[in-house]
Amino acid sequence: ARLLENSLIVSGRDSESLKALRSHRVDSKLIPDPILSVDNIQSLIEFDAPGKLLPPNIDILWILKYPSNDFDVQILQWISRYISKDSVRKHVVVAIEPKLDTSLDTYFPGVNVFYFYSLAELGVYIEKSKFVFSMRFHGVIFSIMQGKFAFGFSQKKIKALFSEFGLSGEYLEGISDFERVLDNLDDFAEFSDENLHLFKAQFGKEFGLIGANFSDFCDFCDLNDIKYDRQVIRIARANCFNFFIMALVMLSYLVINQSSRIIPLFFFFF
Repeated sequence: ARLLENSLIVSGRDSESLKALRSHRVDSKLIPDPILSVDNIQSLIEFDAPGKLLPPNIDILWILKYPSNDFDVQILQWISRYISKDSVRKHVVVAIEPKLDTSLDTYFPGVNVFYFYSLAELGVYIEKSKFVFSMRFHGVIFSIMQGKFAFGFSQKKIKALFSEFGLSGEYLEGISDFERVLDNLDDFAEFSDENLHLFKAQFGKEFGLIGANFSDFCDFCDLNDIKYDRQVIRIARANCFNFFIMALVMLSYLVINQSSRIIPLFFFFF
């Protein structure tokens, strides 16, 4: 709460996040994720490390995360059982935040879970996949950018991509939705999401204006004032620290009756 109060601008990527933020800062603004203004995934992986693994053709790519609630646990257990029973389709399970998802493989005995450290690797796997199911917000976005009909679940902010920003895809609320979709996957084909292209074109302009006019969000100062104030604070803190250290040194000399040696030193520093 203190961090929010002291921030110059507070923004949320979706209505759910904005609602929570506005309980502390009523002036919080809705600003969609900047990644939605990127033209294509290639511009993001230009300086990324190349993928180490070349995947085979994949029927279903599961971008999963370590569970954060009981619903996640239930869904992961169901997915694990489904994969083990499906001998027709090629399934691949990946995690894109290895440090957070390090124990994800405990939910998938007998299944190789791939932990990715670069977007380039993820991009290759998405490209090789027919369909993508993702618990990760950016997993859905990257899939749509590469022409896949993405199915999202687990996080309400993913739902906002479809309901608020008009991207093509579907948010799965529960196991019954998984069963319905997986039984009718042939109804969903690869596509180029025109809504995404239109949204990116419009949002790219809006985001550029936000960056160019950042100081307009601040009613009481401009960026130069902020930089100056921070510099003054840094100098004041440094002086206070120096004074504290010198005071300790003076006290120690006074205790051993050598105050005459420290007084000139004190004035030398200040």
